[in-house]
Amino acid sequence: MPETYQYVKQHRTEYDLIITSEVFSLNSLMAYRAAPDKTIIWHELAKHNAIMKKIPSKIWYGVIARLFMRNAKVVARSVEARNFVKKYCMNTDVNVIDHGVNLDKFKASTEKDNSFVVCSQLIERKKIDGILEKFAKYLDQYNSTCQLFIIGEGELKEKLQRMAQTLGIAPNVIFTGKMTHDELLPILSKSKALLVNTVKDNNMISIVEAIAVGTPIVTTDVPLNSTYIKDYQLGIAKKQWDESDLNDVVSNSEMYIENCMKYRYKLSTKQRVEQFLEIERERLDDGKK
Repeated sequence: MPETYQYVKQHRTEYDLIITSEVFSLNSLMAYRAAPDKTIIWHELAKHNAIMKKIPSKIWYGVIARLFMRNAKVVARSVEARNFVKKYCMNTDVNVIDHGVNLDKFKASTEKDNSFVVCSQLIERKKIDGILEKFAKYLDQYNSTCQLFIIGEGELKEKLQRMAQTLGIAPNVIFTGKMTHDELLPILSKSKALLVNTVKDNNMISIVEAIAVGTPIVTTDVPLNSTYIKDYQLGIAKKQWDESDLNDVVSNSEMYIENCMKYRYKLSTKQRVEQFLEIERERLDDGKK
């Protein structure tokens, strides 16, 4: 990463603010060392990286971050990430800034079709098979005509398609494959809920995008977004959800949708930019004192 350091050092006067991603990153270290007064590290991880039994991560945070990034300005993307990183970087801001969405492109809808949606890679940790099982029970107990759109590709696609056949729900499950945002958004905005069953994730952009179009969430409590889903009643976030929770989000859809419509403005990219600028203004004011 020498080029990062050299570039930032050479061009630092041309920029008012440099935002780099993650404390556990050579790019972040180089940017901060080259321009400590202009760099903000936007941090997402809320625990040590599991690679190589967490040893590289623990060394980085415990030694590199504490010694060479100790006073770096860090802004976390979740409360959990903030609580984790502030143990190593003393200048971690109290404010949290999540991913943003361009609300000019993400048009919200309060009118929903008789459907749910999954936007995900079709891989093991996303546990789409669990969603199919719960959806099958929902069809059996509550609404036999409901549809489930599964948007995405992955190594488990054929296995999941066979599972839908075995469960007898294939006519109700539509595997769309990978879609562009323009193709995806009409389905997402018209669905009664975005379904998430992941066992390992940080802040999920698909959750942010669903709320932005007024669609409630039904998720495990694994994604870090689940904190504000619970706080603002933007759907259901719990350790294990089931078919009764799908019925809940449909039965109380008016309340959940209204909450999403109110909260979506907090997710605006313009709002995110203003949050970063406000943090930078506070830093500049502190430097003048």
